Amino acid sequence: MNTIGWIVSLLIIISVCLLFLYNWTSPLTEKDAETSVLEDLKAKYGNTAEFEIISIAENQPIEEGKGKYYTLKARVTVNPTSPCPERIHLYYNYPEQGFVTQPPDYITKNCEICVGQSICYLIFNEEAIIASHTIEGTENVKQYLDQYLNAKSNVKSPTNSQDNWIVEWNSETADFYYIVELTRNAELINVSTNFKE
Repeated sequence: MNTIGWIVSLLIIISVCLLFLYNWTSPLTEKDAETSVLEDLKAKYGNTAEFEIISIAENQPIEEGKGKYYTLKARVTVNPTSPCPERIHLYYNYPEQGFVTQPPDYITKNCEICVGQSICYLIFNEEAIIASHTIEGTENVKQYLDQYLNAKSNVKSPTNSQDNWIVEWNSETADFYYIVELTRNAELINVSTNFKE
């Protein structure tokens, strides 16, 4: 057998091995996609942000020869314990587009809620936190947060259509705390000052 024959034989053997390996690799699972996206979020935002996968859906390939892929929606909250948490929604098509996401959807940014919306509706904790010290009537809460920089929020979200948002602001170094009650439409119901015993 001459040199060309050996090269052709070697190429055929390599091709058969690659085809065998390709057909026996395990298919991408929902858990694989979720783990990969969470690792990407951790690499991009670090340990100071909170993130989670909100939804995941399996999709069939559009082009022939490509495998299935997953569409994932992820939530990232930057500065989650601050009075102005920034909530971002990111959308992945994995592995179809790898870690290239669509433009992020900012739910809260620059300590503002309902930016560009004609009707303001509080859906997420981050929105209620910001509203509890920025809407009209919450000036005392804003002063409290400016004075007690270590104040933390505790949020109780509505559990049914009749309930309202409750945001408690408490500082370990203050002898009182605030409870702010808001409607789902970002309207103030009540601000109460409560003294610690």
